[in-house]
Amino acid sequence: LAICRTAEVGIDIEQIRNVENGLARRYFSRDEVASLDALEGDEHLQSFFRCWTRKEAFLKATGEGIRRGLDSFSVSLAPDDEPRILSIDGDERTAQGWQLHDLSPAPDYHGALAVRLPQTAHVELKLHRLNNSD
Repeated sequence: LAICRTAEVGIDIEQIRNVENGLARRYFSRDEVASLDALEGDEHLQSFFRCWTRKEAFLKATGEGIRRGLDSFSVSLAPDDEPRILSIDGDERTAQGWQLHDLSPAPDYHGALAVRLPQTAHVELKLHRLNNSD
């Protein structure tokens, strides 16, 4: 759950699991596919879900959902890259107002938060993990 009174915000959390071959080629931008193709094994799988959750969080924040097209914008995804939206509809300037934050809610899960805020705004993340008694 992501809540913000003054900005667009979206969140996505996914369990890391095997995915069908070709899923990235079908949905991701050419730049993202090229970045993924340079990775192997666990690093490839982790980066796939890093990319997927960042993209889903952005689409939830805009309210457009997947009808926008997952390939209409690009996000960073390599393990050492800062989480960010690289371009929207091929325009790097449009992406500048957005912030991405990675989440690690539990082992074998990856998540992302997308928010559009002024550059001077601060994001505070509070993670509440549910246990079996919640």
